[in-house]
Amino acid sequence: MKTQSILVIEPDSNLRELLQLCLTELTDWEVVTTASVRGGLNLAFNQTFEAILLAVSTAKVDRDRCLEFIQNLTDSPSTQSIPILLLVQQAEFLIPSNLCRNRIIHTVIKPFDPLTLSIQIAALLPPE
Repeated sequence: MKTQSILVIEPDSNLRELLQLCLTELTDWEVVTTASVRGGLNLAFNQTFEAILLAVSTAKVDRDRCLEFIQNLTDSPSTQSIPILLLVQQAEFLIPSNLCRNRIIHTVIKPFDPLTLSIQIAALLPPE
């Protein structure tokens, strides 16, 4: 059985550690973390991931950076099928429809339940 690999992009070190801990302790997934969207893009293009967990803040600059990240993944045949789960502060965070084509994009509102997060992510993953 292949181990699922999840990329977590979260700038807050405490939250990043919590996400990694709850995903590794409650699953047998390999969890790779990074603090930046740029680092996440580099990892996504150089490693294989079954899903990406991307934290999006309320700052416009951060939202724009995240949308650019999603666009870059969408434009590349090697990454366009990776499901993305957005961790957002507000339910109103919208993804432009052109970025949703051929993408599996879901949102989780902060604060989230660490005990059920792995279940939400597992629902996005292709069957083993």
